[in-house]
Amino acid sequence: MFGFSKNKKITFIDESSRFVGNLEMDGDVYVEGTVCGDGFINGDVRIATKGSWQGDLLCETLSLSGEINGDVCANQLIVLSGNSLIRGNVNSPRIEIGKGGRINGVLTMQAEVRTVIKEEPNQSLEPEDLALSTV
Repeated sequence: MFGFSKNKKITFIDESSRFVGNLEMDGDVYVEGTVCGDGFINGDVRIATKGSWQGDLLCETLSLSGEINGDVCANQLIVLSGNSLIRGNVNSPRIEIGKGGRINGVLTMQAEVRTVIKEEPNQSLEPEDLALSTV
């Protein structure tokens, strides 16, 4: 399994925490609790067994042991382990699915993922506002 980047900040959302809102950041994220919102993470994301993400997620790498309800785009790698579950479409150039890992959606494997966001100021981002293309 991959480790967090040594030169980046790490944001930790513990088991008793719930983060509500979109999360845009440089650095790595470790989730044991719940995130409700879209994530634009310029770094690695780990979601523990009891952790969950309710919203779309764009990151460099994803290690999932918990659950995601939303579309996922990882620029480098997605690792699903144990009884992990993604309910949504998945796009990454590399994916590893361990015994018990599941995806309920469309899996697309492309060389590189780029996101184009169409958003008006002060409006919430809807999943259909994300357009994926290769570079």
